[in-house]
Amino acid sequence: MAETLRTVEQLQHYFLGVHERALHHAPEVSEVLFRLAGPVVLYKDEGTDLECGTYAGSLANVLTVRLGGTKYVFSYNHERRTIDMKQNNTRGPVVASLDNSTTQASVTKTVRDLAKQQ
Repeated sequence: MAETLRTVEQLQHYFLGVHERALHHAPEVSEVLFRLAGPVVLYKDEGTDLECGTYAGSLANVLTVRLGGTKYVFSYNHERRTIDMKQNNTRGPVVASLDNSTTQASVTKTVRDLAKQQ
């Protein structure tokens, strides 16, 4: 099940929750979340919403966005300890893997380039 994130407060609640969980369970991606939030909000397709997964009635760490007419899903890869950006769904091809070493410029370029592919 997915929940739509339409307001700044909903986005804030979602990203703060993911950040708090990352601090405890995945510190290698806790900082890149800040670098990712801005470009995702800025470059998402106009007229589309961000969606996050839910688990047992609570917001989960999976985020879905449309960029350039294509759906992309962000989820944590436990083996590589990265946030993977996959095309179409959580089983789709990985288009980017992000962790705290990923620069803001790299995150922004990746998201912006995908948004321009319409």
